[in-house]
Amino acid sequence: MNDLIEIYRATETVVSGRPRYEFNKICPTSGVIDLLSGGVSLKTMKMVEDSTHILICGVVDIQIGDYVTCNHNNKRVYEVVFVDNPMNRNHHLEVELKFLPDKEIDEN
Repeated sequence: MNDLIEIYRATETVVSGRPRYEFNKICPTSGVIDLLSGGVSLKTMKMVEDSTHILICGVVDIQIGDYVTCNHNNKRVYEVVFVDNPMNRNHHLEVELKFLPDKEIDEN
């Protein structure tokens, strides 16, 4: 089953001397996000999901530092930490993700 995967790239602008990040949608694609390892822990008196995921998708423009959401859920955001094109065959990408529990994407 493939899900709708949306890829965002942050661009920095300076407003009143302070940096502001805008998230621009790069390209939608389809793929599957799966859990590699993870758990739930108590950090600073707050339950936090600490996990690492993998995204399997077609070959698209995705880079380290981009952000990924799945099925229009802008409150469940992942950061791209590594992109692999297995054997450089351009068949699919294996993208390692880090779940960001406190991040939310505001679309422009």
